[in-house]
Amino acid sequence: MMPASPRFQMKPGMPRAEIVQNLRAVVASLARARDADVAPIVATLKARTRGRTEGEGEARFNANVLVTDLCGYPLDVVRYACEAWIDTPDGKWFPAWADLKALCDQRMRGRLALEKGLNWMLEQTP
Repeated sequence: MMPASPRFQMKPGMPRAEIVQNLRAVVASLARARDADVAPIVATLKARTRGRTEGEGEARFNANVLVTDLCGYPLDVVRYACEAWIDTPDGKWFPAWADLKALCDQRMRGRLALEKGLNWMLEQTP
């Protein structure tokens, strides 16, 4: 039996078609962002924060790495992490990858739990 979460419980007796429909919606919310959509978000974050002085080549390389890493997450999660960073106590400084990753991972937990729960229900439902 799947353990109950303090935030939600799976509805017993949910029809298979409804489980599949909900699972499709959750999976769609996990779609990875595209470079072209993430790059302006990273550029805006860079403009709103301060960081160490970098040469043009190093700055471009670092931005490209960050964009590539952030593309592992859905666009709304990337946007959330970059905007939420500004509101942290260290928000005036450009974040390290670990800082943004922690915000993205935190934002993804609920979706991933829903996906896991719905997949479990699908396996249990004839």
